Amino acid sequence: MNTMNRYPDPQNSSLTQAVLEGFVDGVLLMTEQGKLVYANAPARRMCQLMNRSAAQTGLLPKAIWQNCQTLIESRNLQLEPLNVVESTIVVNPTTEFRVRARWFASPQEQGAYVIVMLEDRYQALQHLAIAEAQRYHLTRREAEIWVLRRHHYTRKEIAERLHVTLDTVKKHLKNIHAKRQMESDAMESLRPAI
Repeated sequence: MNTMNRYPDPQNSSLTQAVLEGFVDGVLLMTEQGKLVYANAPARRMCQLMNRSAAQTGLLPKAIWQNCQTLIESRNLQLEPLNVVESTIVVNPTTEFRVRARWFASPQEQGAYVIVMLEDRYQALQHLAIAEAQRYHLTRREAEIWVLRRHHYTRKEIAERLHVTLDTVKKHLKNIHAKRQMESDAMESLRPAI
């Protein structure tokens, strides 16, 4: 019995689209002339936010296209062409995107595609802080404070936001760091001696 027949055909465009739409990160696929071939829902949302902040129209923000141009123009250099171009786009104090443009096919091929991955840094930090809160067994209040701290809030800003005293924030941060250190020590003790 051929087991390969049990798996869906990867060329199935509806399956591929469902997978891409399920990503948390934005995905853009474009030609090297800048024609957009595909954008998943997170990418469309992120591009709208970037365009709104730059008073631009159209889907593809200039900052993203600049990454793509750098990647495309690198083919004309005497050196080996770039495989990836990365940058960070800061829209406002709570909205920051990491942009990675890379070749979808060989950069030597004419008509190659560029794929752009957009990561919402705020959302990524949010997920990281929540995972760490669970990992370190933080209380609900410690978790709230840790999420804000991960988002680069100062102690004073955290106190104001949560309507607690600065001393309360300091106490919780001290407890959080102690729990993190305990976790680190426990992991270190499990490592084999070399």
